[in-house]
Amino acid sequence: CRKEAELILDRLILNTREASDVALVQWGRTLRSWREEILAYHNWRVTNGYTEGVHTKIKLLKRISYGFRNRGVYVRKMLLAFLPLAW
Repeated sequence: CRKEAELILDRLILNTREASDVALVQWGRTLRSWREEILAYHNWRVTNGYTEGVHTKIKLLKRISYGFRNRGVYVRKMLLAFLPLAW
């Protein structure tokens, strides 16, 4: 539930303000600036994880395919990478 998440996140942010480690203080500032986005998960229960995964896979294939001269081969390689494996 969102109310519980708000309490936990706010407590975490408050604790990082008083930390002696500079990295923890910075992390707390980051959490504070992304607070609404983090809490939005508790309203809708969706993330962009799938999209991030697809983007990462495309970037990897782009690196692997560096030097390909034929755009069609590159496109087919991308399409093939996203086919489900059939055993």
